[in-house]
Amino acid sequence: MSMPVSRFLRVPFPVRAALRLKHQDVVLRYPIGLEVDRETILRSYAPPYFQSMRAAVEAVVERKFGAQGIYRGRATQSAWRDPAGVSEGIAGISDPAIEATVAFCEYVFDRYGRFPAYLPPFSTFVGFQAGHLDTDFYDRHYRPEVLTNAHRRHFDSAPHRPRPDVT
Repeated sequence: MSMPVSRFLRVPFPVRAALRLKHQDVVLRYPIGLEVDRETILRSYAPPYFQSMRAAVEAVVERKFGAQGIYRGRATQSAWRDPAGVSEGIAGISDPAIEATVAFCEYVFDRYGRFPAYLPPFSTFVGFQAGHLDTDFYDRHYRPEVLTNAHRRHFDSAPHRPRPDVT
């Protein structure tokens, strides 16, 4: 999609008018999805990929908590040692919470013509995280194949730092 940057940023009318008069209200293009050879590869949870914001919210709820959602049936495909136990411990979303979310999302979409209002639906942040894993935690809660030998032996390459005792 695209729109003038003044609309995207919701600048006040006098500034928006000045930008237009000076031909400086550039058009900003932003992605709402990715399609390759007419196949949707990536889509935002908003129209035009969904008929309405209600349909988008319901799709998110189904994706997470439906029979084959990531917190239900698909939890068996996770790395948890006891996926059924983990799944049972995750509460669903109440109907009032879903209705409140629908109302908010519909308001934003109707008011601004897009969702979310002030940012593109996709953004990329590059980051790096390093740390020492508590292998005992992973051994208790995850399947054995989750950690590689490199994870398990990462203290071996730093003899000046003895492996801490984890209790």
